[in-house]
Amino acid sequence: MKVFLSWSGDASLKVAEALYDWLPDMFPTVEPFMSREIAKGESGRSVIAENLENTHVGIICLTATNLTAPWILFESGALSKSIDQRQVMTYLFDLEPGQISQPLSEFQATIAKNEQDNYRLARTINRALDSNDRRSDERLKRAFNKWWDDLEGKLKQIPDAIPTGDQPKISTEDAVGEILSAIRSMSRHDSVSERTDQRHIAELRVQLERYRCDLKDNIDALEQEQNEHRRTILSQHIERLGLNISNINRQIMELGKLPEDMLDNYDQIGKLSPLLL
Repeated sequence: MKVFLSWSGDASLKVAEALYDWLPDMFPTVEPFMSREIAKGESGRSVIAENLENTHVGIICLTATNLTAPWILFESGALSKSIDQRQVMTYLFDLEPGQISQPLSEFQATIAKNEQDNYRLARTINRALDSNDRRSDERLKRAFNKWWDDLEGKLKQIPDAIPTGDQPKISTEDAVGEILSAIRSMSRHDSVSERTDQRHIAELRVQLERYRCDLKDNIDALEQEQNEHRRTILSQHIERLGLNISNINRQIMELGKLPEDMLDNYDQIGKLSPLLL
């Protein structure tokens, strides 16, 4: 059974790596996946899209620095489209559930350093296994007691994630232009195979998220300007574009749930219209 580990940022990566090592110890038939497995020469976007489609359980590793990371938001939306939402969970490293906002707060949360929460996570994974691989409650508890110390020890060695603001930025015009170019390119490939279409769709979704993050970073940088004149321009700019950060986060999550044929014509995607003004 495949378990997809979603991560973004150094601390989140280390948390995902700890789970990656722990899960096969707990469940020998579990096959964890994280993006570090992508070999050189492979199309990263295609490999990730393929694994998202074939996964059974999703674990989203959250830290203080990646709560609005576009990759986290996209993968959470794609996971909730592919599998039962009850089997998509957030894994909170030095965070409490009350710190998580929509749309990620819709998923069941596991506090990384809480032993009982991790046992409940193990029970969820155990229920998702095939009946032949599933452990009885007694065997599950025995396995958890054996392997919990290993996971806890690795988690304790991970330093807290400290938010930083140094992110590369692109202009709004360039972002929108590349999005439209990608969509138009897809619409010209109606005659290609279904697999090729799916690859283009996956690549487009990744592009949209990257641009969403860049747009947000541009706005955040302007908001920090002390010059009142710049702040006035920012206010007008936000009003004109109709960008609301919390709504954009939900749009990215919803993008992972869209039927692929809706991406053949960008005019049909009503929820993307604020980005295309």
